[in-house]
Amino acid sequence: MSQLHDLQFHIDQAIFTEVLACIPRAWKNAKLEASSRDTSGNGSSVAIRIDAMKQPGIALVSDPLQSQVRELFLLNKRFKTGLRRIVYTYSQQPDGRWSFVADYEYA
Repeated sequence: MSQLHDLQFHIDQAIFTEVLACIPRAWKNAKLEASSRDTSGNGSSVAIRIDAMKQPGIALVSDPLQSQVRELFLLNKRFKTGLRRIVYTYSQQPDGRWSFVADYEYA
């Protein structure tokens, strides 16, 4: 694996853990959507939301989750990948374990 993939793997795992901590226990799936855009100067703005996927209840984005998502975008900025948007779709399996699929959008 490349250095980027090694570093990003650990951030993806931390995001996974934080999303599960943010969602109601009754949910069987969820979707995390986050995007980054450059602002004036050298700054950037990150927008994050957790979609209930038509399930009752809400999920609030925690400070640790915000921090991990920002870290992911900063890592990709450091490696100049052009990452602009991420979508993680989480699903609880019949045996109770969770899995996720990641989709990355680049400029």
